[in-house]
Formats: sequence, structure tokens, C-alpha cells
Amino acid sequence: MIIWSALDAALLSLSLLLSCLVVDLMTSRGHVPFVDADDAIEMDRLTGGAIQVSEDFIHPDYVNANLRRLSGQDLGIAPSLSWLRHTIWGTAAAKAYQIWPVLQSTNRALGPLMAGIVVLMLLRLIARNRARKQAVSTTLDIVNRLRKSVHRQSLRLGPSDLEGRHNQHALDIFTLQLQRIRDGLLEWLLGISRYTLHITFFALLALTVNWHLTLLCLIPLGASWYIQERQRSRTESKDRLAEDRLSTEYKLLAESLHKSRLVRSYGMENFEHDRFQTYLEHFRKNEFLYLQSEKRLGAGAMLFIAVCLGVVAMVLIAKVLEHNSPFPFSAVVLLLSLFLGLAYSVKGLWQQYRICRDVTLAADRVLRYINQIPSVGQPVGARFMQPLAKHLQFEAVTYTLPSTQKKLLDAFDLRMHAGKTTAIVAVEPMSLTALANLLPRFIEPDSGRVLIDGEDIAWGTLESIRAEVIYVSDRDPFFTGTVYENITCGRDDYSLQDATEAAKVSHAHNFILKLPQGYETVLGEHGEQLDFGQSFRLGLARAILRNPALLIVEEPTEPLDEDTKSLLDDAYNRISKDRTVIFLPSRLSTIRRCDQVVFVHDGKVESVGEHAQLLKTSALYRHWEYVQFNEYRHTGD
Repeated sequence: MIIWSALDAALLSLSLLLSCLVVDLMTSRGHVPFVDADDAIEMDRLTGGAIQVSEDFIHPDYVNANLRRLSGQDLGIAPSLSWLRHTIWGTAAAKAYQIWPVLQSTNRALGPLMAGIVVLMLLRLIARNRARKQAVSTTLDIVNRLRKSVHRQSLRLGPSDLEGRHNQHALDIFTLQLQRIRDGLLEWLLGISRYTLHITFFALLALTVNWHLTLLCLIPLGASWYIQERQRSRTESKDRLAEDRLSTEYKLLAESLHKSRLVRSYGMENFEHDRFQTYLEHFRKNEFLYLQSEKRLGAGAMLFIAVCLGVVAMVLIAKVLEHNSPFPFSAVVLLLSLFLGLAYSVKGLWQQYRICRDVTLAADRVLRYINQIPSVGQPVGARFMQPLAKHLQFEAVTYTLPSTQKKLLDAFDLRMHAGKTTAIVAVEPMSLTALANLLPRFIEPDSGRVLIDGEDIAWGTLESIRAEVIYVSDRDPFFTGTVYENITCGRDDYSLQDATEAAKVSHAHNFILKLPQGYETVLGEHGEQLDFGQSFRLGLARAILRNPALLIVEEPTEPLDEDTKSLLDDAYNRISKDRTVIFLPSRLSTIRRCDQVVFVHDGKVESVGEHAQLLKTSALYRHWEYVQFNEYRHTGD
């Protein structure tokens, strides 16, 4: 990228130099104003004898006439050679003049020079595109590495977020912040190389044209630029303060729009109209002052800049009008073009600081997210956990929601036998979510232990635990991919027959066959969509395929049709055979079919037993059951 940017700057500098030659041709028409015989002899040497100075040329009787004759000849770009000979470009220009006779005539030289400018600009366009291509490639490599890291981190941190706030934060990091990094980094890479090299090449070219004149001009020009940028920065700060002040007054002006009921109730219309009119006049006055004020420099700054520019103009004019000066008008145009390019490049380079600051802020947010330590980790020396075979136990488990510090579980104790179906219900649904997420170790308890057959799952490998403890939630979405991929999760060790058998158990097979391509139907944003019942049964099939020893099923809270309810009841009967199943139910029929019901209140087990038993022995459970499933609600079975 640096090489292509350097080539871009070099080609631009050469095109400016050729443009200077074109200006020379247009102003001099190939006529060289020879000063004396020595000047003519020197030009004859540079042009390789094109002027044809004879021996009698310097004779005192003929020299003036010969100089007038030569000054009237069309010598092509020879006028440019007369001042370029004092620069490092003189030798190269003289060689070109000698090699290419086309440059020895104004009419013939104009076409090749214009063509050369066009070719240089085309080559420069190619160089710019190649530089941008490399900058885009570098930027995308960096951003894609960050995207991979953010994606991995979201998979690590996401399961421990019970409230779903992490998903929005991760989405903001993945989209907004990474896009800011992408756009800002691309602009910075292009700008820092382009503007730096442009400044370098423009300054070098200007110095080679006339180094002391360049230095004399750059000092006042640099001072004027500094004053202008400083004044502009101050003006922007004042504008931001004025905008903030107007915003505050505007909110005060719009305050009454939210108080119409109060105004009408107490008959405050006249008072409110007078009050609003007073605020409106004050706001109009300040708004008028803000809008009519021009974003201009102060008088002192304008005077200083005018003086600096005047000094530059005087220096250049004096150089051109100097007696027998070899410095033509075209060289002044070249220097002014270079100074303008320097000013533009310095301004662009100055803006890279702001771009770098914005990219740094976005990158800091991304890196802080990537460097977060997950709340759940695998300890050193973790051992393989055997599937649940005897009992599952919560031992004095306490868990507090990190965002609100609300205690969802408080010294929670519960023991469940393997092979049974259990419904866990609570007044606070979030406590059930915490319980369900503790078992596959998506979250860790603040204190206490979760035991499987007497073994603390905190010392088990995450892979072995999550292979035998599957949590099916009503919030589990299907991802973009085929139905087969959604059931197998992309694993090659499951065949289509395996996926079909699992779908039959969950009663998802029938609706899958009705899809356009069956198990090869693509689901997702640009594919087929499923309703809540279908998506839930697809999730059950995904879990059944893995044949876990412990299955946690969180029922959908959305209304389901009667056919779906019947299919789910039959699916529950099938999946509950020879397996421990914990239901987080939303239907009364599910509660009734379970071997036992655990009622959680204030983070503790309030009562345990069958549904009918709890209705008789627990007033809290009876009240909860009435509130959830009485006939006046639409969420009941």
C-alpha cells in the first residue's frame, strides 16, 4: 500500500510538472527571451545545437540582431529549459528535448504533453485503486479477526445472561462498533499514507523548483494555516455550546406538550399560553442569533492571514518581475499548485487524528468486551461426569442476578430422583430460569453446590455435562440453515434417518414433510418461517437426537392451538420414558402429568408433592394455581 501511495504521489507531482510545461507553451509560444550571447550559447548547449549558434553569432556587430532573431523563433519547450536548467530537472528536460524533436515545436509539443498528462493521471488512478484495494484487504483482515473474536466471546458470555441484555450488547459490538472500526480504519490507512506521501513529494518538488523561495512562502503559509485551524476549533466548540443551550431551551419549550391534561383540568389555558409565548420569544431570539451568525474567523485572525497571503504574493511577484529573472509565470503557477496541494494534504493529515481517536474509542469497547472473563469456566483437573443415574441435588444454592443484585435463589435445597418427571413452578419466573441454567453450567451459583449422583458438577468438564444435560427453551430460535442442519446442528455423526426418528418423537416430522423441500428446506430470514409450536417441537427434536440423561423443558408461553397441545402431550409421554425430565410448565396439563411438583417461593422450596396434594396442603401454591389457570385467563390449558 505504501508503494502504491508513493507511486500515486510521484505521478501527481510529474503531472503537475508537465502541466507547468503546457502553461509555458501557452504563454511563451516557444519564444525564448535571450538576455545575451552567453545565454544563447548555454541554451544551444542544452538543446543539443537546436538553436544553431554560429561563430559569428557573438560578433559585436551582429549579436543584437541575432538575439532578436532567435527570440522570435519557435523553439517548443525551450523556454521551460531556460529556468529548469537551474533545477535538478534541467538535465532530464534537456535530454528529452534532444531525443524527441517533437518537443522542439510548440504545435507539435502540445499534443504529447497533454497526452503525457492524461497517461500519468490514468496511471495515478490505477495506483490509487491498487492502494485502496490493499488498504481494504488489510482493514477487512483486521476487522474479520475482531469479528471472529467477538463471535467466540459471545458464545462464551451469552449463556450466562438470563435477561437477554448480552445479546443486544453483543449485537451492538458486532455491528455498530466493528463498522466504525472498519470505516475509520480504512479511511485512516488511506489517509495517513496518501497525505504523508503527498506532503513529502509536493515539498520536495517545490524545493527543487526554487528552495529559498519555497521556504520564504511556506513560513507565512504555515502560520496562516495554524491560525485558521486554531480559530476553527474554537468556533466549533462555541457552536456545540450554543447547540446544547438551544436544545435545553427547546425541551423547556416543548414541556407543555406533555401536560395537556393538567392544563385542561385546572383551566390553565391562558396561563399556559402566556408562559409558552414568553419562552417562544426568548427561544426565537437565541435561535435567530445562532442561525444568522456566520461561521467566520475573528477580525484579528483574518488580518493575520491576509498579511501572510500578501507576503507570499509579494514574494512571488517580486521574483517574476526581477530583472532578467529566469523565473516565469508558469513556475509561479506550479508553486501555487504545490502550496495548495500541501495545504489540502496537511488538512487531511490533521483530520487523521480525529479518525484515529474515533477508531481507538470503538476498538477499546470491542477489546474490553473480548477481554471479559466468562463467569463459567472449566477448572484445572476437571473430570468426566457420568450421566445422571440416581439423584439430582441442589445443596444450599444461592444465586443473585448480577444486573440488579436481586436474589433469585436463597439457600435453595432440593433433591430429585432420577427417572422421574418434575415440574418446577414459581411466582418469580426468573428463579426458574436460573435453576434451569445452573444444571448445564451456563451460570454458576454464588454459593452452594449442584450434585449429580453426589458429584459436584463444578468439577466436571463442560463437554460431558452439556452432553447429558439439555435445556430446551421456548426462546430457542432456529438458525439460518436447512431443517436437517437445525436438528443435527451441523454434526456429521448424525444421519438423516437419526434426525427423522427424533422429529417423529417430537411430532415435528409431519409439518417438516409439508415444507417445500422437506428436511432440506432452508429456514431463517430468507427461508421458511415456523410458528411458535413448530419451532418448539423442532427444538425438542434437536434435544431428543442427543438422548440426554437429563432433559429440561421450558414450555412456550405463547398461546398454542389444540392440535399442537395434543401433539406435545404425546411427545412428553415419549421423551419421559427412562429419562429424568424437568418441566418449567406453562400449561396445567403438563403440571398434572408430572410425578412431582416443586413450588419455589422467595428463592426457596416452599413445597414438594403431586399437584392434587399441593392444592390441599399449600395455600401459596393454591393461590398461584388459581391466578395462573383460572377460567378468566387465556393462558390456561
